[in-house]
Amino acid sequence: MFKNIIKTSVLAMGILGGAVLMTTGITTNAYAVATPTSFAPLVKKVISSVVNIRTDVEITNNQNMNIPPELKNMLPFKIPDKPQVQKGTSLGSGFIINASKGYVVTNNHVVAHSKKITVILSNGDEISARIKGRDPKTDLAVLVLNKHKQRLSQVNFGNSAQAQVGDWVLAVGNPFGLGGTVTAGIISARNRDIHAGSYDDFIQTDTAINRGNSGGPLFNTKGEVIGVNSVIYSPAGNSSSAGSVGIGFAISSNLAKDITNKLIAHGSVVRGWLGVTITDVSKDEAAALGLSTNHGALVNDVSPNSPASKAGLKKTDVILSFNGKKIDSSRRIPTIVADTPIGRKVPVIIWRNGKQLTKYVTIELLKHQNTPTTTRQHPNKKQDSSYVKKLGLHLKVLTTAEKSTYNIPSNVHGLIITAIDNNSDAQSKGLAQGLIITHVNNVPVTSINDINTQIRHVQAQHRKAIMLTIMLQNQSRFVALKLK
Repeated sequence: MFKNIIKTSVLAMGILGGAVLMTTGITTNAYAVATPTSFAPLVKKVISSVVNIRTDVEITNNQNMNIPPELKNMLPFKIPDKPQVQKGTSLGSGFIINASKGYVVTNNHVVAHSKKITVILSNGDEISARIKGRDPKTDLAVLVLNKHKQRLSQVNFGNSAQAQVGDWVLAVGNPFGLGGTVTAGIISARNRDIHAGSYDDFIQTDTAINRGNSGGPLFNTKGEVIGVNSVIYSPAGNSSSAGSVGIGFAISSNLAKDITNKLIAHGSVVRGWLGVTITDVSKDEAAALGLSTNHGALVNDVSPNSPASKAGLKKTDVILSFNGKKIDSSRRIPTIVADTPIGRKVPVIIWRNGKQLTKYVTIELLKHQNTPTTTRQHPNKKQDSSYVKKLGLHLKVLTTAEKSTYNIPSNVHGLIITAIDNNSDAQSKGLAQGLIITHVNNVPVTSINDINTQIRHVQAQHRKAIMLTIMLQNQSRFVALKLK
């Protein structure tokens, strides 16, 4: 998630009064060409379905547990050896989607650490609630109101796919703990990926959204919920004084509706697992791989014993189609895979070595994050740097002594970048002295001659770029370099 994105639930911890919030806005079905004379009829229609949420929270601070014992003994004050538990109150927003059963939708971060949850209705009545289900990956949660005698109002999800940039939207929530507050604006952008998670689908709005609006609804002019306010952007970063500057984000209603239905039915979200890390394909990478366009998802890593590994997917494969669905960018893969039934065998069309291949993957249950590892060793050979000059790089073989000096795992083999030519493509791509090249065109390299061979191979195929695998902080990264 980019630097100045702030989650928007108000959190007061002891006397510090620290605050963190989330909010956003979206619109769907509004096609007005002039400013409405009043939003009052719409507000009157929806206001009673919007609630304030107050939670008693406990957060365990493990920060002191990582201080080395020898350093603790040198400090002029005593550091506790046990994790510190901080108590406080979190404030957010939500909305009722089922009046008869008392279901309330909010953000996961509003209730994630809660010990006690209180829902405050628009008339001031307070009702205790419990968590029906929550999904950290999309930051959504469903609450169930406990016994209540009040007659509740509910709202319905609209179709966020019908929202257009410029549509009017209305946000209702609990900013700064002030209680029911209404703000209006327009949709500024759709389908935003703000790197909050694998399933990002945000609508951007200029509707004023502030700390405490988290979990509240974004309405279109029909009174339908087209988004769940979740995140704000602020130049102040994580400062407790951060507020709206006209850039907010809401989780799209189509995603929210799907997730909340699953939470109500099962209490959690079951997702399919493929077992790859992927990125978009740049133009240079497409050229290096012999692709005519830079569509698809480039496989950076394949987790061991994963569905992808079992099906034969490899690094530098480009996924062009998954289960009959064309992949224009890497953004599509996580959602498509997640929605694929567990145990289903699906066709995956990939690009490898200048050809299209079809692999069949059996999707498994996503349980946890796996860290892929790949190792292979080749004997060293006599060095010849004639072709490497085309990359603008100066290289040397990684030695056992250097591995020991720089704490590089013994099973890592490759070439160290010792210098980079000025104004070269390598320099513009951010390569730096000390980085290690482990593969070229997905072939392990342990000598300059290995790279020369791959450059000759690329030139024979009339390609204009070559793909390098760089080791960075024990993870693989791909960089496509143009040949001089």
